[in-house]
Amino acid sequence: MATYTVDNTMASFSFELSDREIYNDVRSEIGISITETVVDEDADYKWRFWTRSFALPQPGYTTFKYFTASMQNPIRWKLTGVSAKDSSSNPYYDYEIELQDTNNDLTKAVRIKNTGSLNGCRIRFALEYKYLATEEVTSEVTVNQTLTARAYDATSILDYGRRVMSLVWPQGADESVVQGLCESNRSRYKEPLGYASLTLIGDSAALRAIIYGAEISDIMKVTDDDSYLPETNFFIESINIDIDINNLNTPMASFGLVEQSVAEIAGVFRFGSGHFGGPEVFG
Repeated sequence: MATYTVDNTMASFSFELSDREIYNDVRSEIGISITETVVDEDADYKWRFWTRSFALPQPGYTTFKYFTASMQNPIRWKLTGVSAKDSSSNPYYDYEIELQDTNNDLTKAVRIKNTGSLNGCRIRFALEYKYLATEEVTSEVTVNQTLTARAYDATSILDYGRRVMSLVWPQGADESVVQGLCESNRSRYKEPLGYASLTLIGDSAALRAIIYGAEISDIMKVTDDDSYLPETNFFIESINIDIDINNLNTPMASFGLVEQSVAEIAGVFRFGSGHFGGPEVFG
């Protein structure tokens, strides 16, 4: 990938800030099958549950609620019916809730975090567990569930409204990989990008080298003193070269450019599970 630098003494340049591709709530989900142990049909098994309503903690804070099963050997736990509302009874979405293990097999912790900016919100949920009512023969069955990954930016949502992007879950990808994809796309699209049109006239060898050497996805560094635009990196999205047969030494090229996002400038990438200094080879 090549990088070219131009300024307003070398080109005609126009810049537009567009919000057409803002996404600040990125989600992906996939149906999965898991195997769980259940009691045979003629055996006796039951569900027990709690229904609770709690005040969400202050913005940015986390709280834990603990629940202990009264019956031995719970087979399965699950959270259902989760919803939250603000002080005006409007739906509230900026929270995290998950079920966590503890050092006691009969006790589970519900972790609740307020990821938004509002106080006075409440969350409601049911926590259920299944247990064997009698010592009967068990069997394994396949249960279909939905696995979800999500990343959002509260500041961008406040500025531009909620913009949802739904990603296709890549075949064979695990939850951590898809979570990374969600976070990468959130970082890339949470703020509006600049689009630009650039025209170069090849009246020098340096400019002709840019016109004939540039390719799609190369980087163009542009400084336009007339518009007080600081040096900005753009990706080349389109190239149109016009050559006058009567003036072959002065070609003209029009470039369609899109601004690099913060994530693209930083060049974020992820290693595997190996470690530096070990036998693994990173390439």
